[in-house]
Amino acid sequence: MARLNRWRMTVLLVIAGLLVGLYGTNASWLARSPHGLPRLIAQRGVAQQYRSTELNDDTCTARLILPPAHAFIDNTVASIQAARAAGADVVEIDVRMTKDRQFVLFHDRELACRTEGSGPVSEHSLAELKALDVGYGYTADQGRSFPLRGRGVGLMPTLAEVLNQFPQQRFLVQIKDGGPDLADSLVAYLGSNRLEPWGRLSFFGSATSVRRLHEIVPTARTWTAAAAGRCAMGYVQSGWYGHVPRACDDGMIIVPVEQAGFLWGWPNRFLARMREHHTEVMLIGRIQSFTSGHFSRLDTVEQLARVPGGFDGTIWTDQIGVIGPAVRDRWGAEATD
Repeated sequence: MARLNRWRMTVLLVIAGLLVGLYGTNASWLARSPHGLPRLIAQRGVAQQYRSTELNDDTCTARLILPPAHAFIDNTVASIQAARAAGADVVEIDVRMTKDRQFVLFHDRELACRTEGSGPVSEHSLAELKALDVGYGYTADQGRSFPLRGRGVGLMPTLAEVLNQFPQQRFLVQIKDGGPDLADSLVAYLGSNRLEPWGRLSFFGSATSVRRLHEIVPTARTWTAAAAGRCAMGYVQSGWYGHVPRACDDGMIIVPVEQAGFLWGWPNRFLARMREHHTEVMLIGRIQSFTSGHFSRLDTVEQLARVPGGFDGTIWTDQIGVIGPAVRDRWGAEATD
């Protein structure tokens, strides 16, 4: 009996030692608090909001908008300007290639949801796209009224127009189209328009296009959802003993602020580790489905309250009109200088 008790005591001491070591390795308060300002990414500029509970990969979001609180249409010059005024440091834009190998800002593959046109963007010339009304299809009452119809005629901008209109603005460019030659066409397009965008653009989206773009322009900042996912999953598996996987080095990790407490060392120890590995931390709101990958961005002041003080990464929001002023109030006017 005495031998059994000694064995049990030994096991308990080993377990206790492991728990103490695990705590000491990941205790947030043992790491230096971050000291900086967050950078705000405005999704598609200032956009109409929609009912996110009814989404799938084929959902026409223009048919699900909430009653409009403003007349801005995403991916337009006016929506980008409004996002800047609200405090956006970076504006996310969606880019597609036209039939005549120009590049325009437009979210959907097909035109029928948001415009009076039909068919894929890639099957239409720039002139045809410029004639469309990008506010045509928006409705908040199942098609009984269309409050933005007629307000978006000719407002689908080219990428060159946007970069020239906002020469100092940083953009997060989602390449919506795939294909092996799209990146080559995009680089040629930017060169032919005598643009020098590489220092103020980041690219994500189609994995094949993004990888090819990085091959052509190694200095271009690129990331893919798959790479960010490998970093996150690798850290969940190995962060308990302080290890940051190589997938995170010089990369991106996307953190849902509502679920960030499950990350090893959150917040201070986690953020310090990411800084050491030059990993950009991008905060969103919540992962809604781990199987489908659907998530919500950081859109409420309640979610913003979960962001650690001094956080110097990026915050990705659909509600720049809410989050921008709230960040100014919390971090001070210097946050948007």
